[in-house]
Amino acid sequence: MNLIIVINNDFPVKIEANDKRYVVCRCKAVHRDDVEYFTSLSNEILKVGIKESFHSQRRKRKQLEHHVHNLMILREEDQDTNEDANDDIIEQINL
Repeated sequence: MNLIIVINNDFPVKIEANDKRYVVCRCKAVHRDDVEYFTSLSNEILKVGIKESFHSQRRKRKQLEHHVHNLMILREEDQDTNEDANDDIIEQINL
């Protein structure tokens, strides 16, 4: 039997370090009272199963983190390019 318990208690179940029977997830404040979000999540779990839903969300998060990391690298490269261009302009002005 699998159960999903939704509760607003900060410590819903006493879990020990080696206990593998429970997974407790904290809901971000942005999703509290968001019926549409939880309806979508519930439908996804019913459609593909809890395991696949969990891994799907995890993959999406890793892809987003990878995308953000790439954007940061691009911004650093743009900054280096802009600094090089500024150096060239300053050299031309000084000539």
